Amino acid sequence: VHRVESYGDRVWVGFEGGRVVELNGDSIRVLDYSDRFKGFPFVWDILPLDTEKVLISFDVGALLVTPQSSYTIPLVYGPKRFEADGKGGVLGMYSYRLIHYTSQDLEDWERMDLDWNARTNSFHGEYYEKRSIGDFRGSAIRRLQEDLFLLAGIDGLYLLKDGEFNSIPEPLCPIKVRTTEILATDTAYWISTLGQGAFHWDGNSFFQLGTHNGLLDPHCTAIFEDSGQNIWIGTPRGVHLIPRGYRTPMRYFSTRNGLPSDEITGIGQSGDSLWIGTTKGLCRLDLQNLEAFLDPPKLSVSSLERHGRPVNPRRPPSVSSEDHIDVQIAAISFRNQGRVLYRYWLEKDRMTRMDSGETYQGNLSFHGLPSGSYDLKVQASNG
Repeated sequence: VHRVESYGDRVWVGFEGGRVVELNGDSIRVLDYSDRFKGFPFVWDILPLDTEKVLISFDVGALLVTPQSSYTIPLVYGPKRFEADGKGGVLGMYSYRLIHYTSQDLEDWERMDLDWNARTNSFHGEYYEKRSIGDFRGSAIRRLQEDLFLLAGIDGLYLLKDGEFNSIPEPLCPIKVRTTEILATDTAYWISTLGQGAFHWDGNSFFQLGTHNGLLDPHCTAIFEDSGQNIWIGTPRGVHLIPRGYRTPMRYFSTRNGLPSDEITGIGQSGDSLWIGTTKGLCRLDLQNLEAFLDPPKLSVSSLERHGRPVNPRRPPSVSSEDHIDVQIAAISFRNQGRVLYRYWLEKDRMTRMDSGETYQGNLSFHGLPSGSYDLKVQASNG
């Protein structure tokens, strides 16, 4: 799976080789465009314009799909991202340029169905040029409000208004790596990156979500908000769930929970089904059975011992290499008694992860640790 996008109760899934699957309730429609383009087309993006029309961008071109037919758009290269402009047109984001295609352009595309040999790159629409702030190399775009767009380039974030670019300056914007997705919610924006985790931005300040506070991997490949306002973040090590009202993960799903692969490529929703794309196929998660995971058990430290002697957990001593540390943790669950899953990680000097793992037992033991100060972080879930 290369791309997953949803609109209303429909989900479009782009597979390698030019195949796109439309999921609508219990119906499935397979759209095979492998013979439309030369080579082995790669799905860059899928933008549903409404319940009837969808734009599909490939590395070798693009298509406008309607209930009646599919039209080859006269572009030699497909945009990496499409975004609706709110006026019936779209913005196409390429590596070094941003082009505005109006609603009239889209109507013209429906009247054109050019074969490969006839297509040229002369049909551009309005070219928004980023002259004064270096190479663009755009990777994500999202419309925030009328005539205002948030864009991600290789050197940070930009606001586009009325054709003018303005960068979000340092130190306000901490993002220094490639952005993969921009998600707009009712209260804030989520920005996923390759290397810095994900960021929550309320318009004033950024909150970083990384391996130091819950992510298993700093490379975030997908981000999505479901109908319950829960946030889902895909990584090469599974998908993380951030419940409504939280900013850090409370649960994550991997091949241990039935995913065909831990490498997540896209997330979408149709009805009560969450569709998760991976490098080894597509899977479905029933959101109706999700409630048990959204009420995690309350955690407490029952005891802390050093060489078998009790230590006050509120005033733990520094650790030496000869110490043997035993920690007893407990979590009360009325949903799934006896099946509370503990996830833990031990960090030295709040920087270096020394140990991590999962267990259904509340007993953790550490010995032979280098001398220094440590933070033990534990999460509990009903599963």
